[in-house]
Amino acid sequence: EELATTRADSCSSNSTASEDGVAAVDTDVETTREEKNRNTAAHLRYGTEWLHVAYHTTTSILGAPALLALPLAFAYLGWAGGMIMFLASTAMSFYSGVLLIELQDVSQHTTYSQVANSVMGTKNWSKRWVRPFQAIFFVQIAIIIILVTGTSLAEINSFHGPQSISNQGWTVIAGVIVLVLAMIPNIASMWQLSLVGTVSGIASAVFVVIGTAVSMQSGSRTHIDFGKPTTDNADYTFGILKAFGIIAF
Repeated sequence: EELATTRADSCSSNSTASEDGVAAVDTDVETTREEKNRNTAAHLRYGTEWLHVAYHTTTSILGAPALLALPLAFAYLGWAGGMIMFLASTAMSFYSGVLLIELQDVSQHTTYSQVANSVMGTKNWSKRWVRPFQAIFFVQIAIIIILVTGTSLAEINSFHGPQSISNQGWTVIAGVIVLVLAMIPNIASMWQLSLVGTVSGIASAVFVVIGTAVSMQSGSRTHIDFGKPTTDNADYTFGILKAFGIIAF
């Protein structure tokens, strides 16, 4: 009887411990789920307003330098080659976006590095294979933006007579502007800047279309060649490669 009582008490204790363990696991799972839902809700409130996403996407795709350089790309590739390259680049960009959407967990991933680390299963993978290439790309973009902005400011300054500041001075000013804007903590806090970029990109496209139409209507098309550039083989080859870069960019 004592042995039966001991066994019964042991089974009861094991059952109670098992139930407590299951309850603890369920509580941990529920806590993790609630925390994940809170993080997701906070992320959605903080950085994924659809209108803001539209501003960021339009600004990154409809850049004025790339937009204005498209005629040069089509001049080297022709209408057929240019459209094929344009559609292929669009399809690859769309597919890349779909993959990123499927791989991203909005409660945990807010950067490309976090997505890459999650996919590869290690925290250090992005340090070797993502961030170095991002740094190279960002440095190039920053240099281009500073030079283009400085040149544009100098050109605007020359509209009202002799320049009051040299081109180098305007380039320094452009560098300071880019430095200040780079201190914005995250992309969700700069949607106003993306809105300005969106309006500027659309305005550039409209001005190009209207300016071309006015030029054609006025008959001031003398000495304009709409055919393929007439250069030697080496320059033409590099021109084609440049055209690929323009459309891909």
